[in-house]
Amino acid sequence: MSFVEFQGVTKIYKSGDATIKALDNIHFSFEKGSFAVILGPSGSGKSTLLNLLGGMDFASEGSILVNEINITKMDKGQLTLYRRNDIGFVFQFYNILPNLTAYENIDMAYRLSKSSISSEEAIEAVGLKHRMNNFPSQLSGGELQRVSIARALCKNPNIMLCDEPTGALDSETGKMILKILQEMSAKYNTTVIIVTHNAVIADIADTVLRLKDGKVESVVKSDNPLKVEEVEW
Repeated sequence: MSFVEFQGVTKIYKSGDATIKALDNIHFSFEKGSFAVILGPSGSGKSTLLNLLGGMDFASEGSILVNEINITKMDKGQLTLYRRNDIGFVFQFYNILPNLTAYENIDMAYRLSKSSISSEEAIEAVGLKHRMNNFPSQLSGGELQRVSIARALCKNPNIMLCDEPTGALDSETGKMILKILQEMSAKYNTTVIIVTHNAVIADIADTVLRLKDGKVESVVKSDNPLKVEEVEW
């Protein structure tokens, strides 16, 4: 059964007299616990799709169902709770608070949510227990991204939305981050959705959604996705 479903979703932006259709009547679905990748060139609608699913923007038309709940019917207050309790966000540039340690950055998110994953378990899951008392200025880019993943994970979200999570990293560090996300999806049954320009990442996905000019170009499901270690970067 579908866990995430877009039903005829359109998003229109207006700029003066101009109208921009960022998404144009799109339909697709992802299953619970799937590891999905969204591909497409700049301007194809990837970030718009992520913003709508993350409850950060409103669809102009259509319905978005998450666990059979129509989030397009939610008001701002309901969307705030949805983002807090159901969605984990991982961005390209980490968004880590510089005056808090790695552990404190993670624990702050834990305290704001109804979580069943402790901060200790989350930081251990990303292999940073030995760095938990370090400040961001003392961590590498890959370590900072692992902190951001642990911060999202401790919320025990139903969906993890990742916007170019390896974009600022070298290839080996990027593969390490993807391995953590892939293992996390399997262990916690989290639906992980990655938006990226890197088509190579598609080989490790259960489902690959390709967007072009705001439309769904294709949806391909794989019964045998590769492990991250098998991918040639």
